[in-house]
Amino acid sequence: PYDEAELSRGDRLALSPEEIEDLARRGHVIASHTRNHTTASPAFDRDLSPGALAREVAGSKHTLEDFAGRPVRALAWRE
Repeated sequence: PYDEAELSRGDRLALSPEEIEDLARRGHVIASHTRNHTTASPAFDRDLSPGALAREVAGSKHTLEDFAGRPVRALAWRE
C-alpha cells in the first residue's frame, strides 16, 4: 500500500501502454497482476467471489496482452 499524498509531483506507479509495448518488443517478460490489487489472501478481500477474482486476473492479463501485442503467460501475485 502507498499513500498518494506521499508521492512527489511527477512520480508514477505504472508503465504507460507504450512503455509496455517497448519492453515486450525488446524481449522482456510481461507479467500480469490484478486490475485493482486484489488478492486471494484471507487477510484481504474476504468477500471476493470466484467470478470477481477471475475478472481481476483475466482483465489485467487481457489488457497487458493488448498493450504488449503478444500473449502474457506470467502472473505476479500479491500476497
